[in-house]
Amino acid sequence: MQLSWQAGFTLVELLISLSIGFLLTAAASQSLIAINTSHLSQLAYQHLSLELESLMNQMVRDIRRSAYIANSGQISLIAGNRNPLLYDTSSQIPLFSFSTIESPHLGNGSYDCILFAYDANNDGQNSGNSERLGYRFSENAVKVRNAGGSCQQSGWVKISDDQNLVISKLSFTPIRQSIAFSSELLQCSLIIQLEGYSLKHPEISLSLTQLLSLGNSLRESNAAGVLCV
Repeated sequence: MQLSWQAGFTLVELLISLSIGFLLTAAASQSLIAINTSHLSQLAYQHLSLELESLMNQMVRDIRRSAYIANSGQISLIAGNRNPLLYDTSSQIPLFSFSTIESPHLGNGSYDCILFAYDANNDGQNSGNSERLGYRFSENAVKVRNAGGSCQQSGWVKISDDQNLVISKLSFTPIRQSIAFSSELLQCSLIIQLEGYSLKHPEISLSLTQLLSLGNSLRESNAAGVLCV
């Protein structure tokens, strides 16, 4: 009678194989975790970027219309009248102005609140609080003015997404620039800075800067210098 032998694994070989398998599984798991973490970070950055860009675009669009007045009002300005979207007709208080409320660390000439007005309903006149707008930094968020209140008053409405991002800075820096071929007029321009970070991923942050030139009678005489200070 002839015996047949079948080859197999010894206990030591089996233990070595299992150990190698565990190591490979652990390495693959770590790679998947790293890939997933990177993916989540990219999503958080994209969301932060979209939110900040949306806020910046909204502010630029609105502020650029400062002191805009429709055709009938433009005709009145040509006749030498004062723009009613720049000054309150009763109190003569400027409707285009700046203040600093919650950002004492800002440098000289920069502010965290801007007030302005424009002819939103195109009727050629100042229609009151409904056409007085503004933006400010408050409680780590961007807020918009409601019903014509001042920078110091309450009632501002939060428009940034406080469930996913934190606004760390909003500043407005007005600058006066000379106008070509004119020694009498200055152009009012504005630098807007907006910074924020992801609430769930605080290490992910972003800073945006926008320079815009303002028209619509926001030009001033060289001597007065009242609109861009």
